[in-house]
Amino acid sequence: MELLKEVTNTGCIQAKQIVPLMGVYSCPQFLGLVTEWMCNGSLDSLIHEGDFYSNLPVPLRLRILLDVAEGMSHLHGMEPPVIHQALKLSNVLLDKDYRAKLSDYSMCKWRKWTSSSTLAIPSNPKDIVYMAPECLQGKPPSTKGDVYSYGMLAYEVLTGRRPHEDKQNLQDIILAINNGARPNCTTEAFPASLPHRDTLIHLITSCWNEEPQKRPQFRDCKNLLKSVFETFDSTMVSNAVHSLALTKVTYQDTT
Repeated sequence: MELLKEVTNTGCIQAKQIVPLMGVYSCPQFLGLVTEWMCNGSLDSLIHEGDFYSNLPVPLRLRILLDVAEGMSHLHGMEPPVIHQALKLSNVLLDKDYRAKLSDYSMCKWRKWTSSSTLAIPSNPKDIVYMAPECLQGKPPSTKGDVYSYGMLAYEVLTGRRPHEDKQNLQDIILAINNGARPNCTTEAFPASLPHRDTLIHLITSCWNEEPQKRPQFRDCKNLLKSVFETFDSTMVSNAVHSLALTKVTYQDTT
């Protein structure tokens, strides 16, 4: 009953940057969610598996980051704040216009109810890289932990590199995070053609600051990204979306 109550509460969250929860279905030893269909898959697939559109235009990348920041700002602005706890590229889904929407928000409670582990540390090295050091040390989830995750997500979207990709062992990644190691965020790690590069690097590094209280809030991230995004011509994004759609159709027809 407690789990179903949580599902009901989660389903009441409505915002254009949130994947709508439409229902729940259950069968023996399995509980599933019914959500809106997102035809362009996950952000993870777009960044890492889209061989046919590997050179994503910067304005589209920034709009996706802005969508995520707006969605997270909405969750954190609720009373009480909704903490995502699993913000990563695979939990950001894309609609037909490549607008980003958050999924799997606040679902860590579900995993706790269905797991024997008291500390929800992912076993996949690709997931552990998004966890803030204080979370790895067993401290309660917080909005600042989500901001840390966003810093990693933004780094990944803008560079195309997975955080801590040089480490494959789970324990090595945990040790590196706890020792303050962060992905290379010098200007050399980002495309030279990236507009507002220094501003974006500062945003990323402030999000993954070792001290949680020094990390920005999502409304700050949203406002900064909005000011950067508004420097681009609006047709740049629409042209990028149109080009992606054509490229995707052509690729599917030839495979």
